[in-house]
Amino acid sequence: MNKKLLLNRDVAEYIDPLPSSADWAQLTAASAKPALFATDIYFRECWAEAAVRWPTDTAGVVRCFGLLIFKPDAIVGRRVESAVDFMARHGFRVVSASIVHLNRHVSAELWRYNWNFATVDRIRLSSLLYDSCNTLLLVMANVDPAADHTSVPVSVRLSNLKGSASKPAGDGTRMRELLCMPNRLLNFVHVADEPADIIRELGIVFDAAERRALLDDVAQVLDGLRPADVATPTSYLYQTVDEHDLDFGRSLERLVANGAMSPEAAASMREAGGSRSLTWSELTSLIALEKCNLWDFLTVGTTLLCDEREGHVDLLPGTVGTDWIRSVSPGFDAEGIP
Repeated sequence: MNKKLLLNRDVAEYIDPLPSSADWAQLTAASAKPALFATDIYFRECWAEAAVRWPTDTAGVVRCFGLLIFKPDAIVGRRVESAVDFMARHGFRVVSASIVHLNRHVSAELWRYNWNFATVDRIRLSSLLYDSCNTLLLVMANVDPAADHTSVPVSVRLSNLKGSASKPAGDGTRMRELLCMPNRLLNFVHVADEPADIIRELGIVFDAAERRALLDDVAQVLDGLRPADVATPTSYLYQTVDEHDLDFGRSLERLVANGAMSPEAAASMREAGGSRSLTWSELTSLIALEKCNLWDFLTVGTTLLCDEREGHVDLLPGTVGTDWIRSVSPGFDAEGIP
């Protein structure tokens, strides 16, 4: 005989849990983000899973780690070791390393709130770039657990140290500059801006089983300080794709040598430099894709393609360390963050 299941609970307590106001204060300093992410399927799904695995203080746990994704140019350009060394010098350690693939759909969702200002041509080029090979995702934590109790979360400090692709600091203190990024589109690394972004991006990159395993692993590592193996997956990835210098001038020379473009077209492109005035149609009419090395094409394309729509900005601009300092200490004037 079937018996009716009695549920002596408030439905809101266990169906689709969302962060409380106190949680949101730990997850983001961006005023627009709670409303957007509360309706975002990737954030909602991953938050529900994190709340089960880290029930005591879910938001507090997320504050204790950062998320860094190497872009495919970091794999072909062999920049992983230098980036990991940089992070170690700044007090970070790797607690998890996963091989991932940023296909067209994954990359579009990762930058859903930012590619509003990107031209369709840039999206085409970016999709080709991100789908070119597998890459590496790292979960980072502070080496010194005492640093977890500062007002700035790990993800925010790591994002600041990453540096801007479009406005380099120019003082050589940021990761992208030290990695010698060739241009603002070949910039090697993506870092989740805030704890809230970590939750959303894990929900995008991993399927349910992978995500739950990673959340369980991160919790164990944060407790036991077990180091993660980065060398093995990095070595494997390096073996799957040829190294490339990502040099604009030498890429033009190879394209001419391979018969993929005319010397006249190469000379014109060299003269144009970083003017960013070419369209996708012009680029593909001047370079025969079937004859060229993909990374020669991508290096030239990321240098010359018109990539921004005038009059459009990020739908959700990133935050910086000073936003977090001011959110807990109004009127505080901070320089030199991180």
